[in-house]
Amino acid sequence: MIEYIQQKSAEIRGQDAWGAGHFGAPRGKRVHEGLDLLIPAGSALVSPIFGRIHRIGYPYANDLSFRIVEIRAETRDLWRFFYVKPLDIFKEPGVVIARGHFFGTVQDLSKRFPAEEGREAMPNHVHLEIIRDGVEIDPLPVLKGLQGLTTAKPYRSKKR
Repeated sequence: MIEYIQQKSAEIRGQDAWGAGHFGAPRGKRVHEGLDLLIPAGSALVSPIFGRIHRIGYPYANDLSFRIVEIRAETRDLWRFFYVKPLDIFKEPGVVIARGHFFGTVQDLSKRFPAEEGREAMPNHVHLEIIRDGVEIDPLPVLKGLQGLTTAKPYRSKKR
């Protein structure tokens, strides 16, 4: 279903001190509009779809170190990958990305959500949202219809 490093199955973030990672999980007065996939920081993320880079954004206005990579799929769905630092070649809107291409490195969430007295650091994950016709949909059934969301060994750029 959802795989990462060395073909291990990625898990959906379960209940922890920060909440739960499934679509629709309670978040106070709102609900979680994505799916949190437990993937180690530093892992290179591979696109599960063919599409074009739509936008590179920031999930937090007060912290520009974390990124969102948005990919517009051929189906016109918008895939939003939170906590992924994009590779330089995928920072411009309109750049084509093929299924199976590395497009970014999973960021370390412990810098944003560290351990505090009484609770552990938030588990490292990629938050995935899929927006179809302007509405957030549950990514899990869509992912199950694909051959998986895959990561590989940590990306290391070659210095020239």
